[in-house]
Amino acid sequence: MIKVRYEFKGQQGELELHSLTNYQGKKEILDSIGTSVFEHTIIEDTLKQLAPDVAPTPEMYACERGGERNVISPSSEANRFGFSMLVAQIHDEIISIVA
Repeated sequence: MIKVRYEFKGQQGELELHSLTNYQGKKEILDSIGTSVFEHTIIEDTLKQLAPDVAPTPEMYACERGGERNVISPSSEANRFGFSMLVAQIHDEIISIVA
């Protein structure tokens, strides 16, 4: 179970995520802590509960020079969706996506 504290569009609250999309169990979740893919999944799964009508697909951008992809950080993505705070806790691990 993952406890999430958030401030989303001016509303503060807490919720629990009992599972994460594309993760098969506790060990896989714990092994993924600290990766941006894991943080993006927390953002998307939290957003699904708070605003199910919003599509969480990240916007992809390309640089004008060379067509390189600009990487969207988890904190930028969370801000774009309206989070001004997003902190998850799994056991003793604290994941601050937007603090």
